[in-house]
Amino acid sequence: MKLVVRPAAHGDAERIHELIDAHTFREDGSGYLIPVDTEEIRSIADDGRFFVADDDGSLAGCASVLDYNGIAELRSFVVAREYRERGVGRALLEYGKQRAAEAGHEVLYALVNKEALGVFESNGFEPAAYRPLEKLQRDCIRCPLYKRGCREQTVVFRLPSNGNR
Repeated sequence: MKLVVRPAAHGDAERIHELIDAHTFREDGSGYLIPVDTEEIRSIADDGRFFVADDDGSLAGCASVLDYNGIAELRSFVVAREYRERGVGRALLEYGKQRAAEAGHEVLYALVNKEALGVFESNGFEPAAYRPLEKLQRDCIRCPLYKRGCREQTVVFRLPSNGNR
């Protein structure tokens, strides 16, 4: 495996959408990602906020770091099934932490399902009760399970201070 985590390119949007769409929340309760359309992915990628784990041209995983009024969220985190348990998730999380720290954030948070909770905890994230209102208004409302109650756990990673803040 020749894994490289890099910023997503405009041309990656279709493959990212396919990977995310295969894991979005469904009415039957399956899935674990908020739906994101291809144009939104392109916009986030064009702004440099989406990144991918690339294995010699194959999309092994993706994630984005978005800002909600000064709060950094790791979103759309998914590893292709055939790449799980191979360090791809760890590489994406480390890249996301780096991006959030470079943007001056002190905390990176994510909403995760119980399947991914162990990956996040083993990479330094801790359970938390906080959920930004902006997240609920912008993303959670799009979830088919919104009215039935969220199954996601909030986790946070406290980023090291670099002395420049």
